Amino acid sequence: MQAAVDTCFAGISPSDFGCQARFVTAEAVNPPRGFESQWSSFSAGRDIDELPWISDAEALEQIAVVLLLVNLSRPGQVAALSVLIGHMDTQELAPPILCLPIASDDCEIEEAEQQALTEALLELGADDVLEGQPAGLGLILAAKAAVERSIHRVEQVTAQANESASAVAYLAKLKAALRTTLWEYLPQELSSPLPPVDHSIALSNGVHIAGWTLGRRLSSGSIFGAVYEVHPPPGVPGSTQAMKVIPKSVVTSFNELNRVKRMLRVLEVLRSEDWRHPGIVMMRSLFHTTTHLFIRMDLGAPETLYHRLGLRDRGADRSILTSPLLSSIVRQVVDCIAHLHLGPKICHRDIKPENFTVAQPDAHSIMVQLTDFDFAMVQKSQKRCRSACGTFPFMAPEVVLDRDYCGFAADMWSTGMVMLEVMCSRRIVERVLGFGGNLENGHPPTPDVVAGLRKAFDSGGLAAELFRTHGVPESHALRATHLVACDSLVQPDVLRRWTATRLLEELQDQAVNATTTPTRSCASPASSGAGNDDQLETLRPFRDSSKASSLGVGSR
Repeated sequence: MQAAVDTCFAGISPSDFGCQARFVTAEAVNPPRGFESQWSSFSAGRDIDELPWISDAEALEQIAVVLLLVNLSRPGQVAALSVLIGHMDTQELAPPILCLPIASDDCEIEEAEQQALTEALLELGADDVLEGQPAGLGLILAAKAAVERSIHRVEQVTAQANESASAVAYLAKLKAALRTTLWEYLPQELSSPLPPVDHSIALSNGVHIAGWTLGRRLSSGSIFGAVYEVHPPPGVPGSTQAMKVIPKSVVTSFNELNRVKRMLRVLEVLRSEDWRHPGIVMMRSLFHTTTHLFIRMDLGAPETLYHRLGLRDRGADRSILTSPLLSSIVRQVVDCIAHLHLGPKICHRDIKPENFTVAQPDAHSIMVQLTDFDFAMVQKSQKRCRSACGTFPFMAPEVVLDRDYCGFAADMWSTGMVMLEVMCSRRIVERVLGFGGNLENGHPPTPDVVAGLRKAFDSGGLAAELFRTHGVPESHALRATHLVACDSLVQPDVLRRWTATRLLEELQDQAVNATTTPTRSCASPASSGAGNDDQLETLRPFRDSSKASSLGVGSR
């Protein structure tokens, strides 16, 4: 290597490089004349501290270029200089690093291998490789050209970084303006139930908000935010409640803000003196911070109807759902839905066993409470819904297949499906009709699957047949009062589907008649589902309406 070094540096001096330079070899050689003070060697096994200038920030700042001489045919030299390059690359003010491969007469290297080693040095952090073993003036020119290329690349990267930083700053300002528009200006202009931002409160340490402390996560929510247990401030009387946490970052459009507004309006209505109901979860307070919405609500029972039915189906303890308890569950479910429809005119749009909590204070009583109003809305007379939402098979077929639909009627289909699972078993429809394989991994149902569901129930009587053939023994005593109702709710023909008014009347009449007359045949449900409520005004589709994009259709 000594002869090759002498050839490369013959006839030149350090001043010819036009800058402060350092030269390092991976093998002990005598430095060319005049290069002694700027020459170092660094071989395998040596400590990096033996080159003090390499860790000295002030010294590095004075060096314009470092030229590393390496024999690529010697693995030890490549490894040594790799350590040196890796160390220098971590220094903030490191100068350009150039590699000068030196050929060896006693050991040749294949061209492909040399190319691979060269690329490895570049990947480790070398800025350039001076190939072809330039010598004399050629070495000076090659080094200067490489330094210029390195400086140009640095300038390009710096310019791109500055441009990106400017873009990030602009984007941050734009996001702040959009947040102000979405969460402060628009709610005031639209008379939203959303209160102004309270800058005096914020989420502290990820668990504290306005003195309340978040506990374990209870559910993920249908659209926005998860629900957590929340404990009252120290010294304040009160029990554990629930807190729905909505990060404002997930609400990125006016349509999504409108969904939040609808949900809050529903919760506000349901906590009023006129429309609160023991079977419906009630909002207690609302916190609006710069980053989140926090909705504090009653904490329902820890068990859902879906979970309780699963215990029953697995034979854990069939007596926990006796005939009187089944009847009570159905009656309370119907009472909740009827209250929403006939009172504040609210359609829930995601009625399913998972959204009812169940509490059983003793063996003879049970309490059901409806939760999760993410999809709920106040449905005004003559208005129809267009957003497809809900969970298969509880969402009515028209929710997916038609251009628009009546939210009240869709809820009644869902109520009938809940009755089927209460009286038979969980997933009775998916299992008997063979839909399970089409809904793997929670994927939403395709229109073809929903059309198959509608076709299965089109002929009428299927729900009653499922009731008769798959009903649990405890449901037998309820056939007289519930069988016809169930079949008339799970009715694809919206005009024949029972309304909440009709359902309440029939259940009451049948409960009375069942004690004095034989069981009524359910081969053909009542021909008319129309009742004397607002559902009549929304059953007939508008000719000029069109289906909007899905809000949240899923399977479980």
